Amino acid sequence: IPESGIAILAGNSDTNDASFCLWPGDEAVTSADGRAEWPNPLRSGIAAQCCTSGEQLSPIGCRRKAKPDGSPSTSDDDCIAGVLDLRPSAPPSTFKNMTYGDTVAKCASLNLVLCLQSCSGTGCAYNGH
Repeated sequence: IPESGIAILAGNSDTNDASFCLWPGDEAVTSADGRAEWPNPLRSGIAAQCCTSGEQLSPIGCRRKAKPDGSPSTSDDDCIAGVLDLRPSAPPSTFKNMTYGDTVAKCASLNLVLCLQSCSGTGCAYNGH
């Protein structure tokens, strides 16, 4: 985690205002628990999203779902951090809370980078995170 910190955005944010920040020493943090009020505690886990390089501030660069080459996907099987669907009829959860390091590594494995924006409304049920 850089000295300047990392902003954690609400999954449904229409702005890029931070819900809370991670700082050096927070490398093991995977949720908002104890850091921010979250409407649904079952969705307090940090949901990773990635962006294409050079488009970290453009909605076109957002990837909550990505194919192995980083291109956009329409399949929930390709959700960066899996899916946590709380509907009773939903399939079992594949969601994985992710640390900053997990997220950077996952984005890099897809030839993507961390986003500098909210990717609200782009899938994987992350708007609740």
